[in-house]
Amino acid sequence: MSIKSWLAGYALLAAMAGFGALFLLGWSDLSLRCERASGTVDCLIKERLGLGLWTRELEVRDVRAAKLATSGGRGSGLSRAVVSRPVLVSADGKRHAILMGASNVDRKAKKEMLRSVKSFLGDQSRASFELSVRLRNVFGYFGLLMLAFTGFCLWKMAASAIQPPPPANSPSA
Repeated sequence: MSIKSWLAGYALLAAMAGFGALFLLGWSDLSLRCERASGTVDCLIKERLGLGLWTRELEVRDVRAAKLATSGGRGSGLSRAVVSRPVLVSADGKRHAILMGASNVDRKAKKEMLRSVKSFLGDQSRASFELSVRLRNVFGYFGLLMLAFTGFCLWKMAASAIQPPPPANSPSA
């Protein structure tokens, strides 16, 4: 096998691994804790993405609202994709994403999350609020499958590289 074939094979596997790792963002564990003190609500967002490979922690002060923010994706003509993510809106008008993995899946979980936060913001008698959400969607499973396939291919390539060559046949007399 030529060196060009090896390089092309490893480049393809590296691209597959990178592409698969991005899909692991389809798995997210979220912890949202909000505290009411002196008339303001402060929230702490902790999110683990991709089987815990990426973590994010964000403190949002003086939360005023919870909304579903939508943004137009890239596309041409009528095929423009719109994605949505739940956000907390602070007193200065800034939007802080509750979930970083913005997609159009898990809509029911996003709406339930927003409903719970809005309920807490509207109920002045509650001092604290805590929410834990575990999201698993098809993108995460697809990414895991791609990474497993990439690992299998790398294992096969490594096994064939270290395998001793077959013994040469001795000429018969």
